[in-house]
Amino acid sequence: MSFCKCKCRYLLSVDPGLMTGVCLIDLSDPDNPVPVWSAEITIEEFYDKIEAWVADENTHIVIEGFRITDGTPDSPWSLNLIGIVEYWCYHKKKNLDMQWPYQKDFADNDKLRAVDFWHVGEAGHANDAFRHAMVWIVDRNRRWTKKLLV
Repeated sequence: MSFCKCKCRYLLSVDPGLMTGVCLIDLSDPDNPVPVWSAEITIEEFYDKIEAWVADENTHIVIEGFRITDGTPDSPWSLNLIGIVEYWCYHKKKNLDMQWPYQKDFADNDKLRAVDFWHVGEAGHANDAFRHAMVWIVDRNRRWTKKLLV
C-alpha cells in the first residue's frame, strides 16, 4: 500500500514562516509512519535545503497554505516560501499538497505525542509541521487513527 500515486517513501511537511517548521516522515509501513527528523529553520536555511528535499523522487511534500489578511498585511515570507516550494515541485514534476491552518487543529499535542510526532524545544513550528503531516497521513490511512485514541 502506498500513501499517494507517486508511491513515495517519505513525506516532507512544511510550516512556512520567518521560522519554518519542517519534518520528514518515513511512510514505508503505512500503518506505522515514523519520524526521521524535524527542525525549525530560518528562511536562509530553507533556501539552502529546499531544492535537495524536493528533488528526492521518493519524497512527497505537504505545506501549510497562507493568505494575506487585514491581520497579516506585512508578512509575505510564508507566501514567498510557498512559491519557492511550488516552483521546485513544478520543476521536478512533483505534486504538492496544500493544507490550511485550521486543518492542523485535528492534530493536538496529545495525538502528536501518542505517535511520537513530537519536536522538543524551540517555538512549536516543527510540531506544526508534524500536525500537517498527521492530517495528511490520516486522510490517506484511516487505520492509523487507532493509534491516535488517547
